Amino acid sequence: MNAGRLALQKATQRRCKCHGVSGSCSTQTCWVQLGSLEDAGRVVKEQYRKALQLRGGNALLSKEPPCPDARCKDSRERSSHPKDISVTVRPQQLVFLEDSVDFCVATTEEGRRGTEGRECSRSKDPEVSPEERRSCQTLCRSCGLCVNHHTLEVTKSCNCKFVWCCRVKCDSCVEDQKKYWCSRD
Repeated sequence: MNAGRLALQKATQRRCKCHGVSGSCSTQTCWVQLGSLEDAGRVVKEQYRKALQLRGGNALLSKEPPCPDARCKDSRERSSHPKDISVTVRPQQLVFLEDSVDFCVATTEEGRRGTEGRECSRSKDPEVSPEERRSCQTLCRSCGLCVNHHTLEVTKSCNCKFVWCCRVKCDSCVEDQKKYWCSRD
């Protein structure tokens, strides 16, 4: 529960600013500033990857990490029975009791949709985040699904002009738009 807070605390940095005549730094003001959320996220993700599974008592732990996606399932299938070992757990070490749910698979009783049929993006627009550009890879390919697409004709307002007083007049333009989604075939 505290893993994220501890990662943020670890990413704090001391910042200082100089004050004085012509930048002489005769007086200095310092403060502690949080690091970037991305850095803290990377730390937590790495801890998650190295997490130990708690089995039985507190001393019996398996070296099997939680498996959130299809990439690590192959290695898990190779070792049929994880070996219980006695390990001393460091205070910053993450441990878990049960495997993570597989978000690739839909389950009605838990209300998970899975990723089959989910729309994803392959936009090359510079304003689109890198995560959104990789959404087809993340949602579909990592779950063993294909990426399908179809083209839609979408009617949009374009060439809009303000008409004196108090009206906007637009033309209707037809534009082809590609839609991508995750599919089994």
